[in-house]
Amino acid sequence: PEDAMLLAVLQRTLGVVDDSLGRNLKSALAKLTIDSQLPEPLRASVGEQHLLTLGRPEKDPGRQHLTLLGEALGRRRRIQFRYHTLDRGATETRTLHPYGLGLADGNWHVVGYDEGRDGLRNFRVDRIRGKVVVIDKQDDAYAVPEDFDAQRYIGAQEFELAEGPEVEVLIELDETATWLMERRRQGIGTLTLLEGGLSRLEVNVRSEEGLYRWLAEFGQHARIVEPVRMAHAFRERMAATRARYGDIAPVA
Repeated sequence: PEDAMLLAVLQRTLGVVDDSLGRNLKSALAKLTIDSQLPEPLRASVGEQHLLTLGRPEKDPGRQHLTLLGEALGRRRRIQFRYHTLDRGATETRTLHPYGLGLADGNWHVVGYDEGRDGLRNFRVDRIRGKVVVIDKQDDAYAVPEDFDAQRYIGAQEFELAEGPEVEVLIELDETATWLMERRRQGIGTLTLLEGGLSRLEVNVRSEEGLYRWLAEFGQHARIVEPVRMAHAFRERMAATRARYGDIAPVA
C-alpha cells in the first residue's frame, strides 16, 4: 500500500501521461492493486484516475482472470479459455502455455504458445469470455523458452501476432503521424525519418483487418504505399467511413 500511495501521488502530480513513463507508471499501479487490496481513500484515488477497474475480486471477471493467469504462469500450468477474435468476429476455445502477462496501452495481455495454432499468440484479457480453466494438476507442465522476450510480445499490436501469412507493408506518415508514432510505436516495425518531419514505416503484417483498424486512428495523416492492393483497400475503407458523415468532406 505504501508503494502504491507513492505512485498514485506521482501520477496525480504528472497527470495522465501517454509516454513510456506514464505507461510504466500505470503498469506498476496495476500490478500493485492486483497483488493487494488497497485501503481507502487510496483505492478511490486510483479509481478516479481511470487507471484501473477496481471492482471486488469475486465480482470482477477481469480480476478473476488475472489471478488465475498469474497463478498458471507462475506454476507453469496450461490454461484453456474462450476468446473473441475481432478479425472473424468469432469466439473460439484456445489452449495456451502462458509465457508472460503484462499491461500495454491500458490493456492486460497474456502471451504464450497456442497449441491449436502451433505458435506464439497475444491475447487481450478483456476479450476472454467465460472462465479461465487451468487444465494441468501438476506444476511445470511446460517450459518457457530462454530467449522469450515478454515485453516484445506484450507490447506488440494485434496485426503483428495474428494468424495468417506475413505481408511486408510500407506506410507513409506526415509530420503529425510521425510525431505520434515516435512516441507510441513500442518497437513496431522500422521507422525511417525523412525530410520535413515525414517518415516511412515498414512493418510485417499478419492481419490486414487489424492493420486497417490500427492505422485508421491516424486518419488522413497516414497512408499505405505498398502493397498497392492494400493501399487501395485502405483508401476505400476510409472513404466509406467518411461517407457516413455528411459534414466531413472527402479527402482526395
